[in-house]
Amino acid sequence: MTQKELKEKYMDIVRTEVFPDSPEMQEYMRKEFYYAVELADGDMYVITKPRIHKNFCFGFGMYGADLDNDQERAEDAAQQARESEAYFFRENLKQIDQCLDQLTNPAYEGYKYNNYSGRHQSNLKTYTMCYSWDNPDNQPDRWERLQDVKKMTREEIDALIKGYEEVRQMFIKRLKTYLKKYGLSKINVWTYLRD
Repeated sequence: MTQKELKEKYMDIVRTEVFPDSPEMQEYMRKEFYYAVELADGDMYVITKPRIHKNFCFGFGMYGADLDNDQERAEDAAQQARESEAYFFRENLKQIDQCLDQLTNPAYEGYKYNNYSGRHQSNLKTYTMCYSWDNPDNQPDRWERLQDVKKMTREEIDALIKGYEEVRQMFIKRLKTYLKKYGLSKINVWTYLRD
């Protein structure tokens, strides 16, 4: 199935099963859709549209006092954010890279469950990666409000990895287009003294 077809399928589920009485939420969900991963059992994960971060702040000191030339280090970091395209890419890709790091780390287990808990049962799923001591068997209280929790298979995790890798490449193209158009001229960077 193409991404266009998956988006149509996703929106059908959103309109009929998840938010049938809320055109506003349906529109919000349509705008947030970026990429879908459909599994063999019909479950679907949706990766939301990554945002381009242009605001970077750096705190220094503690309780209103600069400690050990902390302000100088914050100013150096702020200068790097103002001038470095590599920093811009690294910070904007951080969330996707963290997802990929967890999905590829063998120390983590993956658990899927209904997205939008409390809503009608649907094939829209979300997931959590956790260490074994945080899984549903060892921490049942943490998971009790989530519907239909199941351990993810290796195939499901691999499908999500592939999806995030595709999203990462698409987002890199968006970031390059942004930099080609604006450079770092619209980056907002500041430092502040921590209270």
